[in-house]
Amino acid sequence: MNTKLLCAALCWFTLTANACTHSSLLSNTPLYFYHHYLGIYNIYLAPTLTAIDNGDSGRGYPYYKKRWRGKCPHHLRGKKCVEFTVYPNNDNFSPRGIMKKIKKYTHGKRNRGEVRIITNYAETKYVYTTNHEKKFCGPYAL
Repeated sequence: MNTKLLCAALCWFTLTANACTHSSLLSNTPLYFYHHYLGIYNIYLAPTLTAIDNGDSGRGYPYYKKRWRGKCPHHLRGKKCVEFTVYPNNDNFSPRGIMKKIKKYTHGKRNRGEVRIITNYAETKYVYTTNHEKKFCGPYAL
């Protein structure tokens, strides 16, 4: 097997999987729970974005709306931002069963995972992160 070719293919996959997109579907995204590798997932932002846009995001599970602590990230501008969880369930993640993998690292307890949408205070623009706030993509109009 050609090692250089394999390395080039892996580098291309990692770069494209981590590229930012305005799409509500994040395809082939490598996911970690903190430092534990979970696998490659398709992440569907649409259910959470729709709930934010319709004003249904403050009702608890599965959206977990809360005030963002600290400075608003990545060009959202403003002193206050809002955080929403893209909850790790079968509606938001494919293949199915991501919560089962997360529970391996939380002593069997559910956890909100690592994928977040952060909006400006007016909830008109957003950024997202798939890696525990290490990188933000956006801002995009809601």
